Amino acid sequence: MKPLIIKRPLVSVVMPTYNYAHFIGDAIRSVLNQTYENLELIIIDNYSEDNTEDVIGSFGESRIKYKKFSNNGIIAASRNVGIRESRGKYIAFLDSDDMWESTKIEKQIEVIENNDNVFLVYTRYIIMRNGTFLRIQPKRKKMKSGKAFIPLFLSNNFIGSSTVLLRNILEEDGFLFDEDTKLRCSEDFALWLKIAKDNHIAFVDEPLVTYREHGGNTSIGILSFLFRYLQVVKRFRHDVSKTLLIGKYLLIFATIGLLIIKKVLAKKYII
Repeated sequence: MKPLIIKRPLVSVVMPTYNYAHFIGDAIRSVLNQTYENLELIIIDNYSEDNTEDVIGSFGESRIKYKKFSNNGIIAASRNVGIRESRGKYIAFLDSDDMWESTKIEKQIEVIENNDNVFLVYTRYIIMRNGTFLRIQPKRKKMKSGKAFIPLFLSNNFIGSSTVLLRNILEEDGFLFDEDTKLRCSEDFALWLKIAKDNHIAFVDEPLVTYREHGGNTSIGILSFLFRYLQVVKRFRHDVSKTLLIGKYLLIFATIGLLIIKKVLAKKYII
């Protein structure tokens, strides 16, 4: 009698990229070297002008699906294309300049498969710059699980996008990344909040992702950042007001803040 073989659920990994040929090889290897092997890697390339396509092709790996898509500078659009292309029971995201530890997916699958009420699992992450260790994020005291909408909202996002594993019912439940340009660099925060509003989240208390700081991903100014954070505040103010008394004042705060920042940005930056 042949032993019963239980096939493990497929995990779809979505990786948007643009002109990161010098980083993407490390990112791809970190996916293919996972101890959890039932993976597909969906790379959405915003028509890179370097040799990104050659680097991807050099792996000759059947688990890689490569698609070119013009996202008009909106990374949320690329992620949504990847979600729609995915076939897995679970979905994860990895930016093409980040890397995973080999046990990341294995450890997250163990959590989510044993907790039917958990929709999202995240981990801690290491921040590096030019090969030098900077810090580990988020701090343990900030990490929350269960019904964590309010702590997440007040934290200004303790969940790194490259650390996330989700149940892949995003599109059917209306959980896609918001492609509004006003949310650029905050679209992931908005999606995590949308999910956490009515679902449980969990975490693995280990740094299983390496985030590389470099000139291409640290260019957003503080005023632009605040502008986009206030856009998130506006979207979720009513949900917060149901739980916190301070919520009823968020609209006034956000409106005044946006007006001030908009005037400053109009002179110095492009929103």
